[in-house]
Amino acid sequence: MNKYRKEFIDILSHTLNEREESYGDPSDSMKTIAHMWSAYHDSYISAPEMVSMMIMLKLARLKETPDHLDSWIDIAGYASIAYESILDELQEDATTEDLHEDMENIDDEEKGHPF
Repeated sequence: MNKYRKEFIDILSHTLNEREESYGDPSDSMKTIAHMWSAYHDSYISAPEMVSMMIMLKLARLKETPDHLDSWIDIAGYASIAYESILDELQEDATTEDLHEDMENIDDEEKGHPF
C-alpha cells in the first residue's frame, strides 16, 4: 500500500474516532441534521442526501483550494459514515442473508462502473 494512502487512512480513522468521542454516534448525528434540514426547508431530506450535500460543500471549497488536505479527509469521513448508516438501515430492514445478497449485487454493479 502506498505510504500516503496508509497515512490518509490512519488520519481518517483518527479523525472519525475523535469526532465520535466529541459528538456521539455519527449515524445519529446525520439523522438529526437531516431532520433539522428537512424541517427548515419543509421538504424531506434523507441522511444520505444530507451527507451528499456536505460532500458537495467540501468539493466547492476544494475548487478554490484543491490542496487543502483536511477537506479530502472530511469527504472520505462523510462517505464512510453514509456507507455505515446505509448498511445499518439495510440490516434493520432485512435478514443477514438478504444483506449479504445486497452487498454481492452492489459489487456486481460496481464491476461495470468506469472508475
